[in-house]
Amino acid sequence: MSNQAGTKSAFKVLKIVLAVIGVIVIAIAAYVITTFAITDTSVARQDQIMAIAEARAPGGRATTPELDWEGFRWLWRVEVWEDRIVHEIYIHPRTDQIMRHEMDRD
Repeated sequence: MSNQAGTKSAFKVLKIVLAVIGVIVIAIAAYVITTFAITDTSVARQDQIMAIAEARAPGGRATTPELDWEGFRWLWRVEVWEDRIVHEIYIHPRTDQIMRHEMDRD
């Protein structure tokens, strides 16, 4: 009888492990789909991102934006040079919301 109980317990553990693996696979698939869905790196899109960054730092000149993995998500990173001040601006690739803005003196 104890051997049968051990087998049932092993099947329960196996079901839990398979469920966890399934959740992980779904999470990875969602990440991959999201990543490829937001990586429009066309010149026109880069120009839009540069315009958003330059509007946040008027009078500055934006560099070519780069997609960076920041805080478990992709963000556009743009440097805007204004006189001796460097603005580092992070923009959400789908919403165009500015997520972070840092300034540093050159």
